[in-house]
Amino acid sequence: MGACAIIGAALVAIGPIVGLAVVGLLGILLLIRRPGIGLAVLLVSTIVFENDPFGFLPITAKFYEGPPSINEVVMATAMVGVLLDLGIRHRVPILPEPFTLPLALLGLAFVAGTVNGHFQQGDFSEVFWVIRPIGYMVLVSFLVVNLLGDRRKVWLFAAGAALLAAFKGIEGMVFWVIGSGRPLEEGGAFAGTVLTYYEPTANFLMLLFLLAGAGALMMRVPLPLWIKLTSPVVLGALVLAFRRNFWIALVLGIVMTIMLTSGIRGRRLVFPTMIVLLASIWIAIAAGGVSYVQGPLVERAQTLAPTKLDARKQDAYRLQEVKNVLLEIKNHPIAGLGLGVPWSAVDNPLPEEHDGGRFYTHVVVLHYWLKFGLLGLAAYLWLMAVAILTAIRIWRFSDGDWFKVAGLATATGLVGLMVAETTGSYTGVDYRFSVIMGAVIGWLAAARMHAIPSRTLASAPTPADPAG
Repeated sequence: MGACAIIGAALVAIGPIVGLAVVGLLGILLLIRRPGIGLAVLLVSTIVFENDPFGFLPITAKFYEGPPSINEVVMATAMVGVLLDLGIRHRVPILPEPFTLPLALLGLAFVAGTVNGHFQQGDFSEVFWVIRPIGYMVLVSFLVVNLLGDRRKVWLFAAGAALLAAFKGIEGMVFWVIGSGRPLEEGGAFAGTVLTYYEPTANFLMLLFLLAGAGALMMRVPLPLWIKLTSPVVLGALVLAFRRNFWIALVLGIVMTIMLTSGIRGRRLVFPTMIVLLASIWIAIAAGGVSYVQGPLVERAQTLAPTKLDARKQDAYRLQEVKNVLLEIKNHPIAGLGLGVPWSAVDNPLPEEHDGGRFYTHVVVLHYWLKFGLLGLAAYLWLMAVAILTAIRIWRFSDGDWFKVAGLATATGLVGLMVAETTGSYTGVDYRFSVIMGAVIGWLAAARMHAIPSRTLASAPTPADPAG
């Protein structure tokens, strides 16, 4: 009788575990059989679940614990599903053109950085942490372009991204109102203030949403009611993220939207664009406006001013970091330091040390140059240039108003992102952001195939033609 009781208790104990295992296995099989669902789960979960243990829902950070994390399992099943679907249908895989070559160069740069780091006695463990975001950016771009096989899917993908941006705006504002989230800073006017989103993924998505709204207004495309109602909320969430680089990216994106939709084309657009870009980069690194109004939001804006910059320990750290990294690049201009090799701070001491800080660089172009050498720098610049030009092409030559709006928002958003990344490295560096960046690349490649009529491309006017 005692043995039966023990067996019964054991069955009761392991029953839920077995049930969860069966449900998980069935879920994986479903994602493999329906790769589109797998991709949707991957992207939605990556956007919805913040990887911030100090945020308003710290439990969501467990979604990324691993390896392998739940997120990685979902990605693997989606990839297996796409490959099986291609095999069953006897389809040739679609490459994310025109991004194949810059992505291949990025892969080559990673190999070169790994080899260089090995000969420099670097910490090999960094190779794993670097290959994850870069690899996922490439894989997701492949997944997206292969699953968005027609015009309707390309449109639904963009609409889904807009809905998720609106959701993140509402979510962020709700938790900010109730005072739940990561504290902005202790002491002074910042005491008791929380921010909406610390990580760049939600901020970038909301940036694209707001730029799409601005583009639609400038192009006189009627806005749906739900976009009109949620845009102020999304704007509030972006502002209350207190991410100065995304503030600058938003202003730059709106200015560029106004310039591009004004009818100016060709050479007349080059000079004002360069002025705006250079001013934005300078502001992002060193300058900003000053106001006499007090409060945490204004104080945060005032910290952009050069007179306030040195007083803030975090900003002083970043300035010293840039000096040290530039010195390392000067000493290793071709190959860089390689992966796993920390930059030195002997000549420019840091005001504080961060765990793993010597393996990270806040300026993304310096990150690629330092880790992968000139190959990495060229790969990043080439990738971003192709993305921006492809988005502009979609804006100019697609035959649907909302495709044009999405293309313009992506183009100006990516320019703003490059400016934002002068004070933070995200593309190919931050895991969640790289997944979303891969989705952007895949969407651009798919929209280029399905949203632009071939006859339009064959007879496309030159960029200098105002009628284009």
